Amino acid sequence: MDARRSQALANRQALLNKRKQRKSGLGIGIARQSNLLSPRRTSGLGSPNRLSVNSAASGGVFGRSPAFASPRSPNAGPEFASGFSSEAPPSESKSALAASPSVAREGKSEKSASVSEVEKNMMSMGISATYDPTPKKTEKKKQKKGQLTSKEDRRKFLTSTIQENSKIMCNIKRISKKFSNPIYECYMFDEATNSQVFLMASRKRPKNKTSNYLISMDRKDVLEKESPNTLGKLRSNFTGTGFIVFDDGVNPKDATKKQGTVRHELASIKYEPNLLFNRGPRVMGVVVPAVKKGEHYRFPGDEKDVLRSTYSSNKNDGRIVYLRNKKPQWNAGMRAYCLNFHGRVTKASVKNFQLSTEEDDDTVVLQFGKCDNDSFTMDATFPLSPLQAFGICLSSFDNKRIVD
Repeated sequence: MDARRSQALANRQALLNKRKQRKSGLGIGIARQSNLLSPRRTSGLGSPNRLSVNSAASGGVFGRSPAFASPRSPNAGPEFASGFSSEAPPSESKSALAASPSVAREGKSEKSASVSEVEKNMMSMGISATYDPTPKKTEKKKQKKGQLTSKEDRRKFLTSTIQENSKIMCNIKRISKKFSNPIYECYMFDEATNSQVFLMASRKRPKNKTSNYLISMDRKDVLEKESPNTLGKLRSNFTGTGFIVFDDGVNPKDATKKQGTVRHELASIKYEPNLLFNRGPRVMGVVVPAVKKGEHYRFPGDEKDVLRSTYSSNKNDGRIVYLRNKKPQWNAGMRAYCLNFHGRVTKASVKNFQLSTEEDDDTVVLQFGKCDNDSFTMDATFPLSPLQAFGICLSSFDNKRIVD
């Protein structure tokens, strides 16, 4: 009987030692797996060697203490025994704990080596090995300032000559009012923003003997003559056959009373009168200042129409340029006068026109036409400025007693 009991005790001790080794190996595997997956979270667990020592001293891989171990069931086998550290002798646990600092140093070196390899692998895949909870400040991209970001830039663009071999394509909207004159707004398509950019607006001033249109960079003050947004004005004669485009200068008569530069003429428009009232296209001619070194010649604007008188006295004067409208051709099939507007004009109207020079009738300098009931297009090139082109097109909107 004693031999059998001693043999049973020996078998039981062997099973306990085997289970202890199995559990310690599982702990090392868990520690190594945690090191590979999350390097920062293994700092609280320590190295694999330290984990196995601590697990043996604290009562298992998961840190179960012998004091809280459940009592062994009498029917249970040795596999279900709890309290793994109760079988270890005190001297062995003390020596293991005493050796923990050196083991921890070795574990730290192994951990740093393994972490550096993992970090390298993660960096190669474009993944950060550490987590920073603080949100990163995203740098806003500085938008490039366009040509018309400020009023100074817009004024310079509208009053300057259009560059040679280039064209500006604009739309003019007519906004009708019930008890007042309509407002004409000019827009230009901006490819950078893929939208229409407002350029200028005009409106006929009330209570004037002749037609008088004020041109402004602001829709709200199109009737304020003294506004800093004013660009110029368009004025007609009594019959509606002659128009003059001025800049924002002061009338020479009022130069002594008001401060500012004297105004200058930008264009002189003349429509041929239709005395027999025959239905047909309009005939018009425009005189504008010539361009020298990127700037227009300046003609002081008084009541005498200096540009028209200069052209009448000397048609070959190099300081001026004469533009005339292209004569449309009669189309028998459509029973109407037609011009090739290259798809920019879609509706027939007496307001439609194309201006070209006398020397080159094929090159269109200014084109204006109707697209809808209140929508029009305006295309201009050198030697005009956008302000000159808009003023000439405004003259086509005005009522003409002996022209139409």
